[in-house]
Amino acid sequence: MRFDLDRLPTDPVLLQKMLREMAQAMEVDRDELKVAKQTVKAQGLTIEKLEHRLARLLRVQFGRSSEKMDGAQLRMMFEDVEAVPEPANDDAPAAAASKPE
Repeated sequence: MRFDLDRLPTDPVLLQKMLREMAQAMEVDRDELKVAKQTVKAQGLTIEKLEHRLARLLRVQFGRSSEKMDGAQLRMMFEDVEAVPEPANDDAPAAAASKPE
Protein backbone atom coordinates (compact mmCIF):
# COMPACT_ATOMS: atom_id res chain seq x y z
CA MET A 1 0.00 0.00 0.00
CA ARG A 2 1.78 3.14 -1.24
CA PHE A 3 0.58 6.68 -1.03
CA ASP A 4 1.73 9.78 -2.82
CA LEU A 5 2.88 11.82 0.16
CA ASP A 6 2.31 15.07 -1.76
CA ARG A 7 -1.35 14.19 -2.34
CA LEU A 8 -2.56 12.90 1.01
CA PRO A 9 -6.19 13.67 1.81
CA THR A 10 -6.85 16.47 4.27
CA ASP A 11 -9.90 14.81 5.81
CA PRO A 12 -8.89 13.55 9.30
CA VAL A 13 -11.42 10.71 9.21
CA LEU A 14 -10.03 9.43 5.92
CA LEU A 15 -6.47 9.79 7.22
CA GLN A 16 -7.37 7.79 10.34
CA LYS A 17 -8.92 5.09 8.16
CA MET A 18 -5.76 4.93 6.02
CA LEU A 19 -3.62 4.73 9.15
CA ARG A 20 -5.70 1.88 10.56
CA GLU A 21 -5.44 -0.03 7.26
CA MET A 22 -1.67 0.46 7.23
CA ALA A 23 -1.37 -0.71 10.84
CA GLN A 24 -3.46 -3.79 10.07
CA ALA A 25 -1.35 -4.58 7.00
CA MET A 26 1.82 -4.22 9.09
CA GLU A 27 0.41 -6.59 11.72
CA VAL A 28 -0.37 -9.18 9.03
CA ASP A 29 3.15 -8.81 7.61
CA ARG A 30 4.64 -9.13 11.10
CA ASP A 31 2.68 -12.34 11.73
CA GLU A 32 3.76 -13.79 8.36
CA LEU A 33 7.38 -12.92 9.13
CA LYS A 34 7.13 -14.61 12.53
CA VAL A 35 5.76 -17.80 10.93
CA ALA A 36 8.47 -17.71 8.25
CA LYS A 37 11.19 -17.33 10.88
CA GLN A 38 9.79 -20.28 12.83
CA THR A 39 9.73 -22.36 9.63
CA VAL A 40 13.33 -21.48 8.84
CA LYS A 41 14.38 -22.36 12.38
CA ALA A 42 12.55 -25.70 12.23
CA GLN A 43 14.08 -26.50 8.85
CA GLY A 44 17.54 -25.61 10.16
CA LEU A 45 17.07 -28.01 13.07
CA THR A 46 15.89 -30.72 10.67
CA ILE A 47 18.94 -30.19 8.49
CA GLU A 48 21.24 -30.42 11.51
CA LYS A 49 19.57 -33.65 12.64
CA LEU A 50 19.85 -35.16 9.17
CA GLU A 51 23.51 -34.16 8.87
CA HIS A 52 24.21 -35.74 12.26
CA ARG A 53 22.34 -38.89 11.28
CA LEU A 54 24.21 -39.08 7.97
CA ALA A 55 27.57 -38.62 9.69
CA ARG A 56 26.66 -41.43 12.10
CA LEU A 57 25.65 -43.72 9.23
CA LEU A 58 28.86 -42.93 7.37
CA ARG A 59 30.84 -43.81 10.51
CA VAL A 60 28.96 -47.09 10.79
CA GLN A 61 29.55 -47.92 7.14
CA PHE A 62 33.14 -46.73 6.75
CA GLY A 63 34.41 -46.63 10.35
CA ARG A 64 36.01 -43.76 12.16
CA SER A 65 38.25 -41.58 10.08
CA SER A 66 41.26 -39.65 11.21
CA GLU A 67 40.07 -36.85 8.95
CA LYS A 68 37.18 -34.82 10.24
CA MET A 69 34.46 -33.85 7.79
CA ASP A 70 32.47 -30.77 8.63
CA GLY A 71 29.03 -29.86 7.33
CA ALA A 72 30.40 -27.71 4.50
CA GLN A 73 32.45 -30.62 3.15
CA LEU A 74 29.41 -32.87 3.41
CA ARG A 75 27.30 -30.41 1.42
CA MET A 76 30.01 -30.10 -1.24
CA MET A 77 30.07 -33.87 -1.58
CA PHE A 78 26.34 -33.94 -2.32
CA GLU A 79 26.55 -30.94 -4.64
CA ASP A 80 29.14 -32.84 -6.66
CA VAL A 81 26.83 -35.84 -6.90
CA GLU A 82 23.91 -33.68 -8.01
CA ALA A 83 26.06 -31.80 -10.51
CA VAL A 84 27.26 -34.93 -12.34
CA PRO A 85 25.85 -34.79 -15.88
CA GLU A 86 24.16 -37.81 -17.35
CA PRO A 87 26.51 -39.91 -19.45
CA ALA A 88 26.31 -39.30 -23.16
CA ASN A 89 25.00 -42.12 -25.30
CA ASP A 90 28.11 -42.57 -27.41
CA ASP A 91 26.81 -45.85 -28.87
CA ALA A 92 23.86 -44.25 -30.66
CA PRO A 93 25.84 -42.31 -33.33
CA ALA A 94 28.20 -45.22 -33.84
CA ALA A 95 25.31 -47.62 -34.28
CA ALA A 96 23.60 -45.27 -36.72
CA ALA A 97 26.82 -44.82 -38.72
CA SER A 98 27.49 -48.57 -38.92
CA LYS A 99 23.99 -49.48 -40.19
CA PRO A 100 23.92 -50.21 -43.92
CA GLU A 101 21.20 -48.40 -45.85
